[in-house]
Amino acid sequence: MPRSREFPAGALVALPIDGERFAVGQILIPGIKFYIGIDPEGRSSMGESHPLNLRLFAWTTDGEMYRKSWKLIGQRPLPEQFPRPDYKFEQAGETFVETFDGSVIRPFDPATDQHVRYRWSVSPALLSDAVLSFNGKAAWMPHFDKFLA
Repeated sequence: MPRSREFPAGALVALPIDGERFAVGQILIPGIKFYIGIDPEGRSSMGESHPLNLRLFAWTTDGEMYRKSWKLIGQRPLPEQFPRPDYKFEQAGETFVETFDGSVIRPFDPATDQHVRYRWSVSPALLSDAVLSFNGKAAWMPHFDKFLA
């Protein structure tokens, strides 16, 4: 299996829910650590015309692909729009905000940036847990809320 950096933007990934159903993720930004959008609705097949409703978003890695739990199932053009949040970071004791792509950096303003979070990534297993919870297979945990768009 290729390294995740070789998985192209637009690649579709099946995330198992049970023996018959799966959710579909789409790699939005490729890399060793990639940004994925997930349509958590369970389905038993994936036709070419089946629309995706990406609702969960996170930076993650390819661990579940190497364990063969997540499987590559196709490719689609990227959606025209998907969440690209700003992130905050600290440097030399000061807090800054950077755009999603890191091209613009500005000082953090507590009055307007109160909902800006640190850039984070999660284990793919935690994303799988959120998908299972979304489909009633487990309780929804409060920390899954950060995946919602």
